[in-house]
Parts: sequence; C-alpha cells; structure tokens
Amino acid sequence: SGRIIGRIAPKKGIIDSLAASPDGGTLYFTAGGTLWRIPSAGGEAIRIGAGDSLVMEPSGLGLVVQRRESARVRMFRLPVDGGPEREIVLDRSIPLFSPFLSSGALDRQGRLAVSLNPPDSWFSAPGILDIATGRISRVPSAGLSDHDYVTWTNDGRIAALQQGLQAAIWRFHRGP
Repeated sequence: SGRIIGRIAPKKGIIDSLAASPDGGTLYFTAGGTLWRIPSAGGEAIRIGAGDSLVMEPSGLGLVVQRRESARVRMFRLPVDGGPEREIVLDRSIPLFSPFLSSGALDRQGRLAVSLNPPDSWFSAPGILDIATGRISRVPSAGLSDHDYVTWTNDGRIAALQQGLQAAIWRFHRGP
C-alpha cells in the first residue's frame, strides 16, 4: 500500500549508511563511526565494530565496511556470521575518496563502485575496486565534475551523482 507500517529508532546517532540482509530480517547500519546490527522487527541494536559506511555483499554472507582514518580510507570484509574481519589491502595507485558507500555499490563479481581521489585532478572520479585483489581502476568520466555515490545499475553499468563546476570571470572597470 506504500504506507509506513513501523519505525525503528536505534538511538545511536545519525545513521550514515544502511543495508539489509537478503531475507530482510536484519538491518546493518553505521552511526558515529560504529557498525551496528538490529532486527528489522525492532529491538536492541548490537555493536559489531568500527565503520563509517557499509554495503551488503550480494550473497548476503558478508559486509564490506569502509573506515575513514585520518588521511586515508581502509576497507574490510566482515562475515555476517560473526567470523573475523579481513582487511582489503588496496593497491593505493589511486586513493579512495571518503564519501559513503552507496547501496548497490558491490556487484556479484566482487567489484565495488567507488569514488576516487586521483592525484592528477581536483575532482573526484568514479572507479572500481576489486575486493578480492585490492586493485583499483579509474572509470573514464567528465573531467570537471565530482563523482559521488557511485553504484552499479541492474544492467551492469555504473551510475554516479555528478556535480559539475560552472564559473565565470568578470572584469570590472570604472565608467567614464
């Protein structure tokens, strides 16, 4: 019917990122630099660990968690069954930009659509991070725009919020 049937208020601060288990029974979220899980029917939130952003693996067996630590971004794979986390060792050829991961940013091939902070540009660029190898590749894009909230479409293409730059230079002089 499109109507709201309930609300969950975990009271852990502003929610920065949200994902659901494939069966919809569990919600995972980040708030204030902490990763939490809570039953979708409501209840008490359980702290999982540190995290600023997350995305559910398409298999539903794990999460990819992003942590922003001072001047760099680190990525981790975390099994939802409670197993140990594993860091995704990044090749660091192009630094990751730090906005939050987008829902749908991880495809079935283990490719994470990300926003990059290339050293040769003032603007963020879309990219792909292979979570198995840590290899980062840049996706060609318009040069004078930031590309944030990068995600995969259902047909395997990449979509991103593109924020362009428009400017004008004015020259003023005194009249007669």
